[in-house]
Amino acid sequence: MKHTLLLWAFILGVCAASALSASAQTSAAGRIVLARVTGEVSVTDKATKAASAAANNQEISQGYIVTTGKTGTVILVFSNGSTINLKEDSVLDIETYLQDPFAEPFDAGKATAEPSASTTKINLTRGELIGNVKKLNKDKGSSFSVQTPVGAAGIRGTTFRIVYRPRGDGTALFTLTIVEGNIEFLAGAVNLPGGVGAAGEAREIVIETTVDRVTGAVTIIAPQGGFVLVLAPSASKEAVQQAIQQVAQAVATMIFTPVVVTPFVPPPMTVPPQETTPGAGKQ
Repeated sequence: MKHTLLLWAFILGVCAASALSASAQTSAAGRIVLARVTGEVSVTDKATKAASAAANNQEISQGYIVTTGKTGTVILVFSNGSTINLKEDSVLDIETYLQDPFAEPFDAGKATAEPSASTTKINLTRGELIGNVKKLNKDKGSSFSVQTPVGAAGIRGTTFRIVYRPRGDGTALFTLTIVEGNIEFLAGAVNLPGGVGAAGEAREIVIETTVDRVTGAVTIIAPQGGFVLVLAPSASKEAVQQAIQQVAQAVATMIFTPVVVTPFVPPPMTVPPQETTPGAGKQ
């Protein structure tokens, strides 16, 4: 009986170790490449508080903050094919970026969908970004969200532009431009599903806010009757188009190779020696 219990305990231990190994493989930090770095751009590791100047082709992951100066810009290329073109005087916090392993080399320049499920949550503290998110594996739990001081945008696979610019006088301007696909924008108790127009026209949300100089709390002051999607102005569409061209050049030859994951190999099973009772077998 004791022999059987020991054997079962060994088998359960092997199964638990295998399950933990598989879980670790599906929750690995994804890779982010900094491309087309121009001007003053820095990255800060939130864990160590260490900051350094960004460099072309440098790799970062979740837990980093990317900051651009007055003339700095950078393109972030995620290993699921998504891109963020971060503009001047911006602060972007990569809070979460997890990705399941994928088996084949992934060509970011030609991708239309991500190679494996991923979870992305980024926070634009201030500034401007133009993003492009490839088709997500939503049936496997993929998500991509952009948090701002005004609200959060849930991206469903689209091209978009977000601007949040405090003016220094206690007010700030927020705009969300949807050029392709759909976005769900949530601010306070207001939830606005938005997308391009019926004929594919780019549309935009414009929000005026006040900013508490002490706490940084943001209060929406207009539009008072709720968010409204209007046709995007030419300036917004031109900014997005220019960013798209820059991204296309930056990712044209960027290929992410699969991360080699060493499979868990359980140790050879050995049968514990069976205990014998003293005097057993004697007549």
